Amino acid sequence: MSAVRVPEPKRKQALLCGFSGYLSDAGGKVTLELELDGSRHKIGIGHPHPPQILKGHNGWLFLAGDSNDSPRQFTGDHSPSEGWKRSWDCYTRALERLRDSGSGGKICFVIAPSKESLFPDYYPLPRGTQTPLDSLMARHGTLPELYYPVDVLAPLRELSYDPVETHWTDFGARMVCQEIMHKMDGHNPSLPLQFRMPYVSGDLGWKSVPPLRTYRPTASWPNPSTVIFDNYVLHHGRIRIHSNPKAPRKQTYLLFGGSSAEHMERYLSAIFARVVYVYSAGSWDPAILEHERPAFTILQSSERFLTRAPEPEIDVSRIVANKLSEGRVTKKGVRQELMAEWNDSSVAFYLEMG
Repeated sequence: MSAVRVPEPKRKQALLCGFSGYLSDAGGKVTLELELDGSRHKIGIGHPHPPQILKGHNGWLFLAGDSNDSPRQFTGDHSPSEGWKRSWDCYTRALERLRDSGSGGKICFVIAPSKESLFPDYYPLPRGTQTPLDSLMARHGTLPELYYPVDVLAPLRELSYDPVETHWTDFGARMVCQEIMHKMDGHNPSLPLQFRMPYVSGDLGWKSVPPLRTYRPTASWPNPSTVIFDNYVLHHGRIRIHSNPKAPRKQTYLLFGGSSAEHMERYLSAIFARVVYVYSAGSWDPAILEHERPAFTILQSSERFLTRAPEPEIDVSRIVANKLSEGRVTKKGVRQELMAEWNDSSVAFYLEMG
């Protein structure tokens, strides 16, 4: 019976009625029945979603049920198709042209490791004979700009990642930033090494039943940089700009990355005068490169996305326009008001995108 059909005096109690429970293996369809006085009454049909986590050893959670099929990537035997080879050949050739043109300054294409690559002993499934990463390294591993930092993260892996989150922690991001700056121009800045340890959940922990939390090393130190622009676009097309007049390096650093690159922003903006972050998962926009003329450009993708190559060149203004037309923003209802606050002359180029 619908609660709205219950007489007003008892409606509040009716809204609290019901039941809840969990099925360890529900299959593709579940029929819900209610038994009253020995007779059964069908009350509905449910279609459970496939599990989105794998529970590993020592309480560590891993991604599952994602569109990239992370478990199969790790356990399978990747046989690269001709289309896969062509797309990665196209991307790496474009990367070489970008390097030779000088428009992006010094270039690094960094691949954030999947958690199971750092914790195969915690992962509940065995590693296959060849992953997409293996195929990429076999074909393009000698490319100087290609960087897979698993060896840097492994010695302190339980600080670099945590049990309830897919992405590396701020601690892991710091290690990667330090190594990239050394790799790109021999620069070894003294990056801050101060953290607080909040007890938090993550993109995997909240999918568990019950939700799981853990202590996570989170950056905690004064940073003189200021965010002078944010377009509040959801995921691809997000642009955020930091300005730091007190930075020891009076240069521009450009990040074309994904979620893992967001953890790198705080450290880079403490070192460089201007840091521009564009959510693009390793693709770059020639117009933004031409506008910024950065000293350094990081292209960041993640290991689980290697089943397909990033598109080499994209038009971020077109992506932003599409997102705005669909209302896919993070500050619905107040975005225009917030955008009006960005008045730094150096962000006019981005304001024109909408």
